[in-house]
Amino acid sequence: MFDAILQVLGLRELLPEGPACSPWARFERWPPEHPAEADYLAPPRIDFPVLPVLGFGVRYHLDLVLVSKHPQWHMHEYALLQTPAGPRWLAKDARASTRNQSIIAGIPEIEEWFPELPIERRFCPIKVADRSTEDRLDIDLSYTNLDGEAVSVSYQGPPPRSAQTKRNGCTMGHSRKQLMAALDISHRSFAHRARISVGHRRYPIRRILGLVPFQMVLNQTQGGLSAGHYFQVPDSGSEAGFHSVHEMHSGRQNAVHWTVRATGAGTRIYTQESPIRALHYHFLAPTDQTLELTSITATQWGDATPTFHMSLSPALPDLRRRFSGKARARYVIDINGQPGHALGHFVAHWEGDSVHLDLVPEAPWWTADRPMQSRILFTDEKSVEVRIESVSQEPPGA
Repeated sequence: MFDAILQVLGLRELLPEGPACSPWARFERWPPEHPAEADYLAPPRIDFPVLPVLGFGVRYHLDLVLVSKHPQWHMHEYALLQTPAGPRWLAKDARASTRNQSIIAGIPEIEEWFPELPIERRFCPIKVADRSTEDRLDIDLSYTNLDGEAVSVSYQGPPPRSAQTKRNGCTMGHSRKQLMAALDISHRSFAHRARISVGHRRYPIRRILGLVPFQMVLNQTQGGLSAGHYFQVPDSGSEAGFHSVHEMHSGRQNAVHWTVRATGAGTRIYTQESPIRALHYHFLAPTDQTLELTSITATQWGDATPTFHMSLSPALPDLRRRFSGKARARYVIDINGQPGHALGHFVAHWEGDSVHLDLVPEAPWWTADRPMQSRILFTDEKSVEVRIESVSQEPPGA
């Protein structure tokens, strides 16, 4: 009943939707391993493939969500990750002015966990008192936020057991300049009681329609594509592998290693692993000189179901090789094994000595206003620079 009221009042960002396309259309329009439609004019510029976009995926075992009346902070999320070292909590606060999220975690190597995410993050211990039972959550958390303020949170209520008929969740305007994201929200429950204090001052919880406090717990998986700036350089110890060196929000550089394996005639998979997740970029290799991106998959430690999978049809052209005109590729994104959560297309072309790639999201509506542009510059005969930025309007060639 409450969801129906929200729908009538037009508060659509609070309501998950169904898939962006039907299951039939998902598999009909995106057949696997469809070669690129490109007329190549030159051999490859480098020995390893260009990574023209940054895929990401993350699954939360629990996600506590509060919206307070704090003037500087909008939403507060407390996400539980299952890791090889045991459960770890992340505090994700969103600025009221920009909706940009940050991450606080008691994980010293937090920048190494998801280097593809351009999110401001900081190491800080999070104190947790968890008195939960099988039927009831009872959790207290405390930490210091990015502004140096002490934050304390208490949450009591049922676990997320209310299965959602529609699971395609809205991003609520968060990190608009950093991410093009899709969400799968499989279960949700509202809290019985929640409190938050910042700087030793308690702030009320905002109420939806002035009636229901905005305090809930979710089972949530997020995935999509992110902005970023990185260099790809050869690995001196591997003929086919390479490193991607990412410019992090802190100003430091984070170098990660990619390995390659053949999965059969005409295919290659390049993989990068961190302590919590792995990224797999799948390429078609119709010739010894050609690598065409056909899909990206993210998997998380301890879970068999991919958090994120993007299929392209036709495949993106080999961006190491000059080709004529513009090449298009349609994409579809599956989140947490749920098909068709987001769709759109890419447009690629050469301009001078660099490659331009436009990301044009089409659906759902909360992705459609987040186009991105990748600029790929070959810095020398062995390396490449990739800069991915959000754009505020539809990119050229869309």
